[in-house]
Amino acid sequence: MWTPPSEGEYKVYATFDGSESYYGSYGVTSLGVTKAPEPTTDGGTAVEPADNTMLLYGILVAVIVAIVIGLLAFFRKR
Repeated sequence: MWTPPSEGEYKVYATFDGSESYYGSYGVTSLGVTKAPEPTTDGGTAVEPADNTMLLYGILVAVIVAIVIGLLAFFRKR
């Protein structure tokens, strides 16, 4: 990790002299460094996880209804 000494634009240079198998190459890119934002607190308004209790009850009822329908169809065929 590197911490820049001050804000501003920094250029990063990369060079490869080459080898017996590859030609040499180079590249350059720039990046801007600004002051980090101050950490904020949410003031107690954190998002609470969703309450899926009713969804689970609905799935349970649907499974029970499907079992009942399956049992009724089974016994009617007999």
